[in-house]
Amino acid sequence: MSWVNRALKGFFWFAFASFLAASIPHVAYFFRAFEPQATAGQDPLFYWGIAYALAVSIDVMIVLLSVTVAQLKHQRVGRGTILSIWAFILLLTGLSWFINWQYARQ
Repeated sequence: MSWVNRALKGFFWFAFASFLAASIPHVAYFFRAFEPQATAGQDPLFYWGIAYALAVSIDVMIVLLSVTVAQLKHQRVGRGTILSIWAFILLLTGLSWFINWQYARQ
């Protein structure tokens, strides 16, 4: 693979991850809205931490599964395996899109 192809591939993955990273605060805000309000003696950062952990997990999982699909295609894995991973990627992407849409409506 030439350095141009490697640079383009690297830039693609960087841009893909950047777009998903931009949605993390929106997804975290969405999940935080469903957590209880902190009471006396509770740290509200705890619930924000959980909300951000969920948001990061969703968006990072989309990137990691996409990388996995790219690697599996080179290993000639069965079509059913790749399609099942794509289905999960699309499910997570749809969830992220829905949450960002709900955030934008507010």
